Amino acid sequence: MTPRLSYVVLFTIPLLALTPLAQAQQPAVRAKSGVAIGGNVSNSTIISGYTIEQYEAGLKKRAEEIRAEKAEKRVHLQKLVELTERATSAEKDSLRSQIAAVEAEKRTLEAQSKGVADRLANLQASYDGLVKELAEANAALEAFAPLISKESFDQARAMLSRGDVLGAERKFIEIANTVAKIRAKADVVEARAIFQAGSLAEQRIDWRAAYAHYARAARLQPSNRQYALAAGRMADDMGDYAAAALYNEAALNLATAEFGPDASETATALNNLALTYHRLARYTEAEPLYRRAIAIDEKARGKDHPTVATEYNNLASLLQAQGKLAEAEPLYRQAIAIDEKALGKDHPTVAIRYNNLAGLLRDQGKLAEAEPLFRRAIAIDEKALGKDHPGVATEYNNLASLLQAQGKLAEAEPLFRRAIAINEKALGKDHPHVATGYNNLAELLRAQGKLAEAEPLFRRAIAINEKALGKDHPGVATDYNNFASLLQAQGKLAEAEPL
Repeated sequence: MTPRLSYVVLFTIPLLALTPLAQAQQPAVRAKSGVAIGGNVSNSTIISGYTIEQYEAGLKKRAEEIRAEKAEKRVHLQKLVELTERATSAEKDSLRSQIAAVEAEKRTLEAQSKGVADRLANLQASYDGLVKELAEANAALEAFAPLISKESFDQARAMLSRGDVLGAERKFIEIANTVAKIRAKADVVEARAIFQAGSLAEQRIDWRAAYAHYARAARLQPSNRQYALAAGRMADDMGDYAAAALYNEAALNLATAEFGPDASETATALNNLALTYHRLARYTEAEPLYRRAIAIDEKARGKDHPTVATEYNNLASLLQAQGKLAEAEPLYRQAIAIDEKALGKDHPTVAIRYNNLAGLLRDQGKLAEAEPLFRRAIAIDEKALGKDHPGVATEYNNLASLLQAQGKLAEAEPLFRRAIAINEKALGKDHPHVATGYNNLAELLRAQGKLAEAEPLFRRAIAINEKALGKDHPGVATDYNNFASLLQAQGKLAEAEPL
């Protein structure tokens, strides 16, 4: 059973539970959050005539644009597949690389589609966030006034006031490109402009553009901690964990130099780097970072602070991944106690804590104790997030895994299938969470003796995870192990042995 991880000062993120013959971990998909903007922001305000109705219409238009892009990618992919079938051996390598690139773009579009849907589902809160971002962009714009023409300045301000996020983003890019001509004297301003463009790209749910902008800002100003944090966060969202590790390592060095080794800012950087190492299965490197973050924040914020609860949760999940269940349990319980008091027992963050403790109890064989916690987490999140939310899919999956362990296979199967359906729609069929669902359903079918139905699901899970996580990831090892067990049950010992 795999827990759900959290970035400090960001949001809490789900991991899916495997129904394994050998337990292993999958990486989490993290929710979005802001990062403070570097430099001095003026206190000027922007009077916006951009209504929530216009914002909603813009989101729906963006959803249509993404759907159109997805359709184009499907057509392009089909053409590449057809070309590959007719290609020579020399041509196939190039075509396969192109196919991989298009599939990666498809996954990004699926994630962006979910981002639009989430904002539509939480319209008022996301609108308020945009208005705040527009005001911050307007304040940042004033810093660039001496470097651009009055016409460009007035155009950018008008775009911000009417909520033209794409136009304003382009204007900030124009500002950044203008400043690039005098980079030797003004790289600080250029970096701030392109960072602001990244913030606006995030508002448009265009994470590729946001990542490019944030990475550019971090390259221009490698000594700016906030730029490194933003680039690392977006690299993580895009699944570029190796780059995320580099940015988060830089952010930790910068935080330590700027604030000292015992500051809460340093604790945040420690936690975030530990989380990236955790995703990469670099457990021995992650653990001391988590523990140091906790020690700092217990002293700086107090032991009852929700940020400390997040760090307890993350360390507990790491210990669980290493099989140290007795050490993990009190940390999960402390996180629950803190968040129940701070947030209330019906908060989605508390639901995540219940889910994680239930997963640990299941791993300890305490099935009767785990079941009500899983059901309570589902009840909270169905009400708070809706029944089609990927977080709820995680909890359906986890409850199904528990029911399977109790021998209640008929009750477990529809929950596994429901979790798969939600994640295929929300995340796309090539996402590691979907692979987890395929693995779990296949394992259930194997237990029911439906070996022929299970085999293609195991093969599909392996294909997805080898591509997304790499062949040496523990999650892929679990997939191999489960598939080998199936092959043995089918009498295919020669195929099973190398796995």
